[in-house]
Amino acid sequence: MATPYGIIYDSFFDGPTGVAIRELGGVEGQLCSTYLLKNRQDNMIGLYPLDLAVMRTTLGTLSPEQIVRGMVACARATFADYDTLTGYVWVRELARFRLSLTGEPMNEKDRRAIGVNKLYRAAKPNPFLKAFYSKYRRDFPFLERRGYQGACKGLSDLEKPYNINHLPLTSNQEIKSDQEIKIPRAKIARATSLLFEAFWRDYPKKVKKAEALKAWWKVFPDGLEDGALAGRIMTALDWQRKSAQWTKNAGEFIPHPTSWLNGKRWEDEKPHTANLEDPNAAMWERLGVR
Repeated sequence: MATPYGIIYDSFFDGPTGVAIRELGGVEGQLCSTYLLKNRQDNMIGLYPLDLAVMRTTLGTLSPEQIVRGMVACARATFADYDTLTGYVWVRELARFRLSLTGEPMNEKDRRAIGVNKLYRAAKPNPFLKAFYSKYRRDFPFLERRGYQGACKGLSDLEKPYNINHLPLTSNQEIKSDQEIKIPRAKIARATSLLFEAFWRDYPKKVKKAEALKAWWKVFPDGLEDGALAGRIMTALDWQRKSAQWTKNAGEFIPHPTSWLNGKRWEDEKPHTANLEDPNAAMWERLGVR
């Protein structure tokens, strides 16, 4: 049964991502994430131009600084990334939920496929095109990969103190204040541990959790400084746990989670698709979520 279009369930706020957004951004993070899920500019693939002036007017109660703080929280929780140069946002999992994807390739004659293809082809050049293709190419085998040669700059890539004069927060006037958008280290630490719980939940060999948590903190020694890295870890885990090496002999050859993290096994090349993964991995290093 298909998921009703545009419905936001309370499980989003209670899940690991929703809790991480709340821990990192408080009310600002929750309001911004909810707006990204449903607004006049959104679409079913989660890749669309976001007018921050409209967002500011619609939310009403949030100042420009609070919008930046909320959007930074969404990025650090690996929920959504925003490019300040093109004005595009990518809500990473929105297509999966909006289109009720099951992991099976979608038939190109499916009406949903027609819409996906149209939206992807119509999107203006932006740094998320390759990443979207890489994430969903098995679900949408009919897509033709698009590239992007321009620069990209996420909200977290701004120099500190963050100069919000350069952000398109208003369409008719310039913001006059420069402020450093700070997220308390304690909140970052709690959110990181929440993402570890999501990692632990998905990891098939659950042994020596305390040691695995220490290894996780070695990956993020200062807290959740790189949301893109956390996303790559979960993406790699998703395909590796389904691999022949991990599924044979009742999981006999699955490494301990501590060894997996210490060995940076998320950097392993995916069999037969390394030529597609490597350019995307390099692009993520430039996305500005640190």
